[in-house]
Amino acid sequence: MKTLFILLFSAFYSVAFAQEPPKNPAEKKAVYIISHLPEVVAADQYMSTHGPDKRHLETYIDGYPTPQDNNYLIRVCEFNGMLCHVHFFFYVNAKTFAIRYLDVVSGKSMPLKMWRKQGAKR
Repeated sequence: MKTLFILLFSAFYSVAFAQEPPKNPAEKKAVYIISHLPEVVAADQYMSTHGPDKRHLETYIDGYPTPQDNNYLIRVCEFNGMLCHVHFFFYVNAKTFAIRYLDVVSGKSMPLKMWRKQGAKR
């Protein structure tokens, strides 16, 4: 329960300035492939053309691979100048670059293909 609360809290109000830019080619590739997903591009286009601030979405690494979990946790968020409102969380495998969508409500991840079949619900 505590983990779910932390995930939900960070999904809505994570501090953006704590993130570092990608440092190595694998990190850069993971961020690149997520930022260029059609769903992310469409959401960015929507955000940049609607609303008073016309903000763009930003993509960050939120978690790094460990010996127990070989995935990057990537978040796509809108930065409002103080906080980051997260739109999507994805896992990217550090070796294969396979993508999984993280549903923060259920706390479960699913392959990108399955998420797309469900209509890419947020």
